[in-house]
Amino acid sequence: MASKVNVPQEFTERHDPQFIEFDTEGMTVGGVLMSIEKIDVAKKDNDGKPLMDGQGQPLTQKALRYTLFDLDAERDGKNPLSCFLGTHQINSKIRPTDKGKLMMVRFEGKDNNVQKNGNAMKVFRVFISNLPARKDLVAATQITDEDISF
Repeated sequence: MASKVNVPQEFTERHDPQFIEFDTEGMTVGGVLMSIEKIDVAKKDNDGKPLMDGQGQPLTQKALRYTLFDLDAERDGKNPLSCFLGTHQINSKIRPTDKGKLMMVRFEGKDNNVQKNGNAMKVFRVFISNLPARKDLVAATQITDEDISF
């Protein structure tokens, strides 16, 4: 049963992070690094179709998902959260100690000299601010097992 709130309230809807796929050369995403999460993603063939095991279940692989908070988007009333999956190159450049720091990731293009399963390697430049981390932003988003009561 919903409880009644007797004090006038103003609410703002929160949205899921916008998922970014780096598909256009020069594409850049930036903001404060909020989280680095280990997730399972579906393995896909070269046509983008999910691969299945012998019982028809989707095959998965581990990946890192990075979530950024864009201060400018929040000020402009837009969804300030975006996320993207790490590549080997991105994962080697972003560290857990970078959480709370302002960063930018720029998709430079593809290197056809390095290929796997017929796909050229995507090349990225990663820029991390030298300023101290915004721990106040990161601390507000961390949810641990202790926060979930079941």
